[in-house]
Amino acid sequence: MADKNTKKKLSAKSILAKTGPGIIMAAAAVGTGTVTTSAILGARYEYGMVWMVILALLMRGIYMRSTYISQVVLGMPVLDSVNAFYGRTLCAISGFVCAFGCIAYEVGNFSGCGISMSLLFPMDWKLGGVIMTVVCVVLIFGKSVYRRVEKAMKVCVFIMILGFFIALVFAGGPSPAGMVQGLVPSLPDADALFTMLAFIGSCAAISGVVYGTHLSKEKKWSKEDIKDGTITWDVILGAGSIAVIVLLVLLTSAKVLYPQGIMVSEVSDLTTLFATIVGSAAPYLLGICLLAASTSSLLVSAQMGATLLLAGFGREAKMEDNDVKFLSLAILVIGAVTAFVFGSSSPTQVLLIANVCAVINAPLLAVLIIMIVNRKEMGEYKSSKLNNVALIICCLALFAVTIYNLLKLLGVI
Repeated sequence: MADKNTKKKLSAKSILAKTGPGIIMAAAAVGTGTVTTSAILGARYEYGMVWMVILALLMRGIYMRSTYISQVVLGMPVLDSVNAFYGRTLCAISGFVCAFGCIAYEVGNFSGCGISMSLLFPMDWKLGGVIMTVVCVVLIFGKSVYRRVEKAMKVCVFIMILGFFIALVFAGGPSPAGMVQGLVPSLPDADALFTMLAFIGSCAAISGVVYGTHLSKEKKWSKEDIKDGTITWDVILGAGSIAVIVLLVLLTSAKVLYPQGIMVSEVSDLTTLFATIVGSAAPYLLGICLLAASTSSLLVSAQMGATLLLAGFGREAKMEDNDVKFLSLAILVIGAVTAFVFGSSSPTQVLLIANVCAVINAPLLAVLIIMIVNRKEMGEYKSSKLNNVALIICCLALFAVTIYNLLKLLGVI
């Protein structure tokens, strides 16, 4: 008779079927801003910041796995645990700042969708943004929302990886020696430190990790999914997808733009990068990649903001709930109207709100998560000493990001 405690080895098909929350979070994290930042890193530092990308996504993975396990064991997403163990006030503050951070970034997501559509079709970017917003609304108000969103985000992530991989191949591939050298931690110049903190704040954003626990609840994971490796695989696929996409863009930019001394400052500058690689096909390849990035962020950020705002006030929030659907719609409308009024670039006031939210939620939630995963209610799944060390190191890094954001708010840097 087979040992009942023997772990079943998951097949590739089972892994794809049983995972999903990590991919949804990855799709939200990789918007046009992340793609542009990745290109900036390659154009400015060549391969010098490869190590930083890996570090940032490792941090994200550590927090993801810890919060997933706490949700499964306690039966509650992070904000529900905060509400149950530490009071309504902390929960409300956490949910409020997470939600408004999401809302602030919807302006850029709407603009990214519009710019992507204008690359593919002869239309004004505002019309393109409206079309993709309508697509998101259809998904939000459809049936079996979680299942449809998960499938759509898996497709978007696949398109991004394939598109940027094609670009890297046509560029001639990266330098193996340069990549190896890029794995050695270093700061090429004084601005590299601030660039690193900004990137960590974006790709290791704690609000996305918190939302992941709501997604894991909708996925209906159990302790068996901890034991058979499903949760670990979800972390690998989620954080790994972000790393792969960012590195593909960074390496392509390092190969093409760095030798020519061409700098990137905004998403429209990426046409120069792609035109050098694929010529007249550049608008189409870039448009497809950016459309997948911006649309996925537009959709998930709206649902994330709605879910975390409701959870912050003690409301159970699922994708199928009408409260989540209509609040998501409101967030999409706010993003669209703001973009119409201020143009394709996020207004200073909106970015200020995003930075204020980041200053509050990063240290607060980082500490609360460590407290939650170490509670006695976690039983045998209580965080280990090694995991606590890793969490504390990540927490200190997020505190550094907070100081950076605070200095930006004060105009010091």
